[in-house]
Amino acid sequence: MQKLRIVIVNWNAGQQLADCVVSILGSQQNNFVFEKIIIVDNASTDNSLDLLPQNNKMHIIRNSQNYGFGKACNLGAKVYGSADLLLFLNPDTILKLDTLDISIKFYNENAKKMRFGILGVKLVYDDGSIQKSCSRFPSVKSEVFDSTGLSKLFPATSSHMNEFSHHSSRFVEQIMGAYFLTSNPLFERLGGFDESFFVYYEEVDFSYRARGLGYNSYFLADVSAVHVGGGCSRQVKAKRLFYSLNSRLIYVSKHFSKMDSIIVYVLTLIIEPCTRIAFSLLKGSVSGVKETIEGYIMLYKKLLAK
Repeated sequence: MQKLRIVIVNWNAGQQLADCVVSILGSQQNNFVFEKIIIVDNASTDNSLDLLPQNNKMHIIRNSQNYGFGKACNLGAKVYGSADLLLFLNPDTILKLDTLDISIKFYNENAKKMRFGILGVKLVYDDGSIQKSCSRFPSVKSEVFDSTGLSKLFPATSSHMNEFSHHSSRFVEQIMGAYFLTSNPLFERLGGFDESFFVYYEEVDFSYRARGLGYNSYFLADVSAVHVGGGCSRQVKAKRLFYSLNSRLIYVSKHFSKMDSIIVYVLTLIIEPCTRIAFSLLKGSVSGVKETIEGYIMLYKKLLAK
């Protein structure tokens, strides 16, 4: 039977982390055995680790500083033995009784013959509504429409698959990293997540590189998990915007042509801040304007310091 390792990166997730772990420990285990649940804590300052239940299947890595998501995931994947399957799970996720069992059974029975290497499940908010968690790989076209806000009028132009109902299972280009199931051999072959991404886009980059080796991503709608969203990052909205924008620029520099990268840089640094501020003003959100300005100041300082 396949051995499963679950890696959870924590940064001040509070009670959500404990709730997540409890849901894991209460899961059905007919199609796998737990190797370990690895909690990688990025120097949290809250009491989230103190709230965890005691269990010999759990191992905690306490980082002395915040290493970011990708590096923390790599640490969790490499420490303490070697599992067959790796599940990267956000701490603000609650598994249902059969989430692990069904998704792992599907992965084991279909990954080779269907040629996929990454599996995601349907994510729902705590009110039961579906979270749109599948996306396309970023392209110049999608960046133009997303940065200018035109994708709100033409959803199919966005990298976000908001036009997809998420009611049916299908191949997709990428799935959200909140529930990211893959095999340990594929993870090792790709060298794990690219640690140049502090947070955001690391799973996009991983999925893109996996696709280059012939391994697709698959969205399984037959099973679900509750994902509150923003558990570790919603406390710092301006910083979250900064990290997202910075990771986008790292991604396009890595995977786009030089000319396409220049276009995205211009869109990101000049056009998009104006669009974001305009939308915030239309909504009457003063805090949105403030957060946009603060996030972009951090980004400009980061780029000027290079």
